[in-house]
Amino acid sequence: MTHRSMKNRLLGSMLASVMVPSLALGAAALHPALAHAEVNKAKCKYSAVFLAKEGDGKIPAELEFLRPQLESDEFAVYKYYQLVDEKTLKLKLETPSEATFKTGHKLKLTLRGGDDKKLKLHADLSSRDGTKSLVGTEYSIEDDALLMFRVGKYTEGERTGTLVFVGQCNRKT
Repeated sequence: MTHRSMKNRLLGSMLASVMVPSLALGAAALHPALAHAEVNKAKCKYSAVFLAKEGDGKIPAELEFLRPQLESDEFAVYKYYQLVDEKTLKLKLETPSEATFKTGHKLKLTLRGGDDKKLKLHADLSSRDGTKSLVGTEYSIEDDALLMFRVGKYTEGERTGTLVFVGQCNRKT
């Protein structure tokens, strides 16, 4: 009898020594926070872009990154494109970063975290006079993907059109 129980104990110990590391690896694979470090820094570029219906249809070099969107059906009505202002914000986890655009709009952006696929952010964009919030949203976005939102009518010189804000973020290591 002692031979059999000794054999069972030995087999049990060997099985446990093989299974414990496997279970730990499996748990890390199932729970992303265990497998990957939390995102704690990011860099975002926000652009204020003026769009108008009258123009030559040429996309300026500084807006080349938007070509696929500007040539899509959604933007087909616009023939004039102008970069009004651009701000780069360096983000740290849960610390708001702010930027004021030439248009008068104020952006407050906060990094909420992220995982190996997406960044989690909170954006607040005020009206030109600062009296109301135009955008106040939590969002998740993949690195270098674009977030676009229209904020209303805008006049630049003799032209009247639409002002669009475009955000593009990526994690910093």
